[in-house]
Amino acid sequence: MRLHFIIFTIIIERSDVKKIDQSIQRKRLIEDRINETKNKYHL
Repeated sequence: MRLHFIIFTIIIERSDVKKIDQSIQRKRLIEDRINETKNKYHL
């Protein structure tokens, strides 16, 4: 249990929060564009 927690902590420390935020924003942007396109062609 303790070892698992240590490994988990290391993984979190290594991951760059900014990069994760950017990828989430990019994904949202792409989803928005796809939805806009769908709405255009379904009307």
